[in-house]
Amino acid sequence: MDKEESSLTENEMDIPSAELPDDTAVADSSQESMAYTSSEGFLSVACQTEESPEAILKKHEEMEALREFNARLEKDNEILREMIKKKKEKTKKLQEEIEASKRLQQMVLSPEKSETEVDLEKVVELLDRQAHKRKK
Repeated sequence: MDKEESSLTENEMDIPSAELPDDTAVADSSQESMAYTSSEGFLSVACQTEESPEAILKKHEEMEALREFNARLEKDNEILREMIKKKKEKTKKLQEEIEASKRLQQMVLSPEKSETEVDLEKVVELLDRQAHKRKK
């Protein structure tokens, strides 16, 4: 497209050249880049279709609304993922505490004595015998 056709197209669409996206500018984010692409596509379709400008504008607005809705859903999904992650961590911690409580309960209620308890009882018995011998 030469320069005359370019200015003619801009004039026909009644769009100032300042509003058209600058091809040389680098977009700050992917969303801005997508907006430029969307606008370029919108302008391209507007020039090539026989649909009324109102119908094209309505479709464009619907697409933008869907993009915004999708972005909100993605944000909500990320929030939910974080909540699930925290819930799993909390559940894991509670399960570890439950297991520790069960082990402690088992130790307290167990009729069998641990090796340390048996050794301790032997030491106590030995000390009692020695104390009894001294009294005699």
